[in-house]
Amino acid sequence: MNTTSYSRSRWLRLMLPALGLVPAAAMSQTITKVTMAPASLVGGNQSIGTVTISKAASTNGYFVFLASSDPAVTVPAVAKVPAGATTITFRVNTTPVANKAVATITASQGTSKATATETVNPPSPATLTLSPATVTGGNNVTGIIVLDGKAPSGGLTVAIGSSLPTLVGSPGTALVPAGTNTVKFTLTTVPTSRDQIANITVSANTHSVAAPVKVLAPVPISVTLSPNSIVSGNTVTGTVKLSGKVPSGGMLVSLQSNQSFATVPTGVTVQQTQTSATFPVKATFVYPSGDATISATSGSTSATGSLHVIAGSPLANSPWPKFQADQQNTGRSTGLGPRGSVAWKFNLYGGNFDLPIVGPDGQIYVSNQDWLNCFKSDGTPQWTLALGSQTRPKFGPDGTLYVLSGALYQNSNATLNAVTPDGKVKWSLSGKFGGGIDQNVLTGHDLYSAGYDDTRVGTMGSFVIGDDGTIYVGGIAGISAVSPNGALKWMATLPHISFNQVRAGGAGVILATGTDKSNSNLASVWRINSDGTFAWKHDGLSAGNRI
Repeated sequence: MNTTSYSRSRWLRLMLPALGLVPAAAMSQTITKVTMAPASLVGGNQSIGTVTISKAASTNGYFVFLASSDPAVTVPAVAKVPAGATTITFRVNTTPVANKAVATITASQGTSKATATETVNPPSPATLTLSPATVTGGNNVTGIIVLDGKAPSGGLTVAIGSSLPTLVGSPGTALVPAGTNTVKFTLTTVPTSRDQIANITVSANTHSVAAPVKVLAPVPISVTLSPNSIVSGNTVTGTVKLSGKVPSGGMLVSLQSNQSFATVPTGVTVQQTQTSATFPVKATFVYPSGDATISATSGSTSATGSLHVIAGSPLANSPWPKFQADQQNTGRSTGLGPRGSVAWKFNLYGGNFDLPIVGPDGQIYVSNQDWLNCFKSDGTPQWTLALGSQTRPKFGPDGTLYVLSGALYQNSNATLNAVTPDGKVKWSLSGKFGGGIDQNVLTGHDLYSAGYDDTRVGTMGSFVIGDDGTIYVGGIAGISAVSPNGALKWMATLPHISFNQVRAGGAGVILATGTDKSNSNLASVWRINSDGTFAWKHDGLSAGNRI
């Protein structure tokens, strides 16, 4: 019992009648009941008590003496029922408790009294908030516990548990400081290969609350290209960045390009605990310049980056991809010419030797009579391909070797061949490609000789690779345009003309010359558009003029 409250009530009960403050009529009143609202609460909160007497109080009112049996609950020492009323309310204060407490509240006047109980409960978790509630594995989550009352002296320890402790780790417990009702704690997550949900539960004093946290697998969030603009024939570095760290075993991200002129691997592996990986992007030949979108995908999530590819040379990236070096047939080289003694030589048999060219792989390619030969730069033979009589080969921008073969003379058919650097024929296209004159001049940093010094090798077919990768072939039938996959795009017939040469200019312009069939001493020059239509021609040139 609260002795202080009891002593005051007893003193007042003895003194008030002596002072004439309790009318005689009041002595016949009785207290019928005491109620608590609420009758059970968490310590630190208040309730309202109500005393009811048997009949209306007299003019001077009716005094009721109050007392509590437990110090966790305090009530006023006395309460006065107003004149004419039968009830009076009073405030009941409680303090935070560590354990459940039950106090008896007594209302008395003279020999009349009534009691009620007030139950004071220790605090327990009321709410649990997790932020963020969805997180990529490897990141932390902040939890906030709110109690339904204030923590008692010494604080309140709350247990914290996880349904997937290997995925989401908890500190085990958190202490709510005395006099407060809130505490924060941290959850740790680990990288995961799939999305998972863990339930977090906090409990104290037989009460618990729970909240879910969703842990996500990392996904691509960005793709960057460095640099993001490049000339065709070169390679850039792509970087895919993920939303979080990768779990044990690494993670494969699929890669894709929406343009054939920007090639990427099928995928790249991001290593364990890492958040990014790099991959090469090869810019192959394109005309005109274009933009490619590079996509990185994991599951249903993708990220993209943009690469601008600038049109480059239609020839392979090689120091000598064709005879006379370049599209303009300048025959120029940055080299200083032959130096010192012969490094190596290889004997080739048969006629129609041609001067060699150098591939983008550094190997040397040379044709003699019916054979196309490949050598390492140190002279080691690599392969030989039988094609028949050939004109001088040229390397396209993707490293494909193009060569005309067969009967390459007037009024005859020939075959345009696309050959891989390892000596395999990708495709062949036959047509009236015979005739025409090609010149061959070779100078360079290193000198490779095929055996003949003559710069003219007969009346052979002429072809050139255009800015857009199209192969334009001159022959007895006219000018043919062949796509890089071997399909005939169009043929432009040049009337009364034979022995056609062809050269490609800028912006898709094709120039052709040929000898007049009726007068072999006269020739014409034509300008042909890239769609096969004629722009203009000029007749009356002396035969033998070349572009």
